Amino acid sequence: REDLETGIIIEIKHAGKEASLDKISGQALAQITAKGYADSLVDDVETIWGYGITFAEKRCCVRARRLK
Repeated sequence: REDLETGIIIEIKHAGKEASLDKISGQALAQITAKGYADSLVDDVETIWGYGITFAEKRCCVRARRLK
């Protein structure tokens, strides 16, 4: 499977108007790790990126972390 070089895991959250989008995006990244979402990709790809995305109305926050 030479064509599989990068894996991406995305966790999307919805927040209320007054919520800290940055904090919730960080929690989304933590959830990716805690629940092992990337485990099935570890042996198949060279690099894995996790993205925590939170939105509230017209605002959005994206946090990313290299997982492998």
